[in-house]
Amino acid sequence: MAKPKARPKAGAAKEDGAGSAKKRRLERRDTEAQVARLLQQNLGSLTEMQLTQNVVDGMSLLDRLTADKRGTKSGGKHLGPSYWRALKEQYGVDGVPSELKVKNDKEEADPQLVVALLNARHPSAAVRTKVLRMSYFETTPSINQKTCVGLVKFCLGLKPAANDTSAAVLLAFMKMVRRLGIRQEREEELAAGGSLASVAAGAEEEWPNL
Repeated sequence: MAKPKARPKAGAAKEDGAGSAKKRRLERRDTEAQVARLLQQNLGSLTEMQLTQNVVDGMSLLDRLTADKRGTKSGGKHLGPSYWRALKEQYGVDGVPSELKVKNDKEEADPQLVVALLNARHPSAAVRTKVLRMSYFETTPSINQKTCVGLVKFCLGLKPAANDTSAAVLLAFMKMVRRLGIRQEREEELAAGGSLASVAAGAEEEWPNL
């Protein structure tokens, strides 16, 4: 007759559970540190808003990278050059000039603009609308340097040649610059986004005349 298996002691079970929890915490911190290094190396020019509030398919860029980094430890995708090109393309941050930087991070982001840009990245096409962005461009009385940098980066991520909505939003941005008379005041930021003119899909002539 086989002897019954001895039950593990309650204390030993608790120790095993505590050890597993500690291991998970260490692995999480290790992943977070690796993600921070990867961001600095590959996407160092992006703002916190772009990393955390730019949502595609229900995930921010930061969440996506963290999940993909965890996947590499379990035999998932390799985070090589092709991965970063695809990630930038997916989140509309490809081709952002490195010189396009916020000079004073203490400047406040316009809440109305934040709502409009979050809406632009909403995972549901039924929710996304250009109305919020168009309304902002047509009515905002002013923009600070931080907002200008964010807008230029956002516009550089548009693909107006393939999308009528993107073309309309880009043209509205260009008209806002003219309406506010800020071309000289924000010359450095707008110059960094000079390539906007070459992708404006029918609006190329507007940019030089601002």
